[in-house]
Amino acid sequence: MKFIFIDLYRNSYLFFKIANKLDKVFKRKGISLEYKIQVLDNLKQGSGASEVGRKFCLSEFTVRTIKKNEISIGKSVMSGRKQR
Repeated sequence: MKFIFIDLYRNSYLFFKIANKLDKVFKRKGISLEYKIQVLDNLKQGSGASEVGRKFCLSEFTVRTIKKNEISIGKSVMSGRKQR
């Protein structure tokens, strides 16, 4: 959590409102290996990264990162271990 220096006596509500928004911004969610495989399958069918991102509620950058890590995802599937 980042600290914001403001007058807490006058603006305590504003401080807590800003602090809560900062907490929500930095939360990440993990994507399962099965979900990544579904994303890769859609990309192989010819869909673009932005289209697949909209379909799976992911950002275009996340879809491109999954595509970039396709080889390591495939190795994880073959070895049967879980990947983050």
